[in-house]
Amino acid sequence: MRNNLVFPQLGMSSRTLLIVALHLDYMMPPRLAVIILDHPDILATVEDGWNMNVEGTPQFSICRKLKVLKSFNSLHYNNISARAKEGDLASQEAQIQLETHPGDVALRNTLGDLRKKADFLAEAERHFFYQKAKSISLRWGTGTPSSSMTW
Repeated sequence: MRNNLVFPQLGMSSRTLLIVALHLDYMMPPRLAVIILDHPDILATVEDGWNMNVEGTPQFSICRKLKVLKSFNSLHYNNISARAKEGDLASQEAQIQLETHPGDVALRNTLGDLRKKADFLAEAERHFFYQKAKSISLRWGTGTPSSSMTW
């Protein structure tokens, strides 16, 4: 597929018709995963990465500082589906234990923390698959913007 410019000859006129056909065959760059901003440790991580002293060109310095965010993302969000499933199973097991020992206050507090973590991971998984589906839709031209535009 190639981009085309067409000047059809319609006769003598001070206005000329121009038809432009653009074929976009590159993937759109991924957006920042918004779910990462909800993590409780993200601000401290960004501050530590930004305050890091790096020798070299400004581009090299920025690249090294951004690797801190990449490692944070890998640490907390790799295998998000497996982590969400594990979090949900741990929460269910704690719920079963609480049903057998209803007076255990420590277990009740642990259950609340496990449920919050499981909910956070489930939301992160949902966001990941939403973003992945949107990327595929844009890549194959089934979403907006169109993969072929003509004016």
